[in-house]
Amino acid sequence: MKVFISYRRDDSQVESTSIYRELSREIGEENIFFDVDNIPVGVNFKTYLQNAVTECGLMLVIIGKDWADARDQDGERRLEDPRDFVRIELESALTQGLTI
Repeated sequence: MKVFISYRRDDSQVESTSIYRELSREIGEENIFFDVDNIPVGVNFKTYLQNAVTECGLMLVIIGKDWADARDQDGERRLEDPRDFVRIELESALTQGLTI
C-alpha cells in the first residue's frame, strides 16, 4: 500500500521528514508520496496531487500547532484558498474516501 504524507513545511517539516525516513525503511520510499518538490516541472500541481492521492491507500496528515491557522502573504488563512496544496491534498483524499 502506498502512503501519502501531507504536512505544512512551516510547522512540521522536521517531524514529517523523520516520519518519512522511518517509513521509507519499512515500506520503501517508492511507496511514499512525501513532497511537492518531487513534482515534475511544468505539470499542473493540482492535477498531479490529486492523482498522487488516488494512487495511495493511506494519508498521514501531520498537524502542527499552526497548521490550521497558517496564513498567506496577504494574511488570509491558507486552508480557505482553493490553491493551497494541503487543502488540495485533503479534499482529494476525502472525495476519494481515502483513510486519513
